[in-house]
Amino acid sequence: FIERQMHWIDLITQISENLRKLPARELRHDLLKSQLASVNSCIPPTAYMPLVTTHDHYKRVVRIPYEEAKVFSTHVRAPYMLIVEVIRSRAKMSRPNVKPRIQHPPGHPQEGLERVQ
Repeated sequence: FIERQMHWIDLITQISENLRKLPARELRHDLLKSQLASVNSCIPPTAYMPLVTTHDHYKRVVRIPYEEAKVFSTHVRAPYMLIVEVIRSRAKMSRPNVKPRIQHPPGHPQEGLERVQ
């Protein structure tokens, strides 16, 4: 599950790097559409939106409407906006069971510091 999710996220983030390397800015939009169409055809069945909080429902990615994507060209970067169609699951993300305090041995310089959550 994690490997497929990470690979899918890598594909999406690599697109921006590919766009940045393109010398002619006017060609970036066409390249964005073609690369998102390619990614759209290989969305794994376990692809979930990673930008959620621990109390959100899972959102499984089903399609990227690549024709609605937009490139924001700058001199050194090529960020882009994409729309992602998802199916909202009934299951919620679960918060990991984290102890509220870091356990350091006695005398450690950070003994007693609390984690920020």
